[in-house]
Amino acid sequence: MAACLAAMADRGAKAATIARRLVVISQAKAADLPSPTTSSLVSRTHSGIRRTLGTAQSGNAPALVDDLKRMLDRLPNTRVGLGDRALLLLGFAGDFRRSELVSLDVVDLDFSRAGLIVTLRKSKTDQEGRSRRLGIPYGSSEQTCPVRSLQAWLESAHVADEPVFRSLDRFQRVQPGRPSDKAVALVG
Repeated sequence: MAACLAAMADRGAKAATIARRLVVISQAKAADLPSPTTSSLVSRTHSGIRRTLGTAQSGNAPALVDDLKRMLDRLPNTRVGLGDRALLLLGFAGDFRRSELVSLDVVDLDFSRAGLIVTLRKSKTDQEGRSRRLGIPYGSSEQTCPVRSLQAWLESAHVADEPVFRSLDRFQRVQPGRPSDKAVALVG
């Protein structure tokens, strides 16, 4: 088993991939034999691989202002474009994760003269659901204002409750339910 781990590392497998495979192997129940993953040699080999390769996950590079402007310029002047604009601008202004954006409900939004207060009820960094409130001010330009873009989306889609962001069908009709966070990744 230790030789198998070393071979995976030599072939370029990442530490997380090797760890996942170890978990799968440890869960397999074959002929009532003990799991090969519990041996001290396998544990030491896996630890050495993690030290050598590192365990840091590589993420996507964040969008910069110029990237955002290019994405906004390509959006159509339709209901789809309004939703995508609101999603991009709110996500950028609040530094929200995709999962945080799709989890927003209308009750989480509090519009005021100064802008918008968004309540995040639960997120990757707040697993216990303590929630946090984030202020989003009005933008200096109507084209890049996250608050006005969100208001335009809500009005156009007639969203008054439950999920703020929703999928649209091919006729641009609003569908019930939330889009997936993977659908958000395709915007722009």
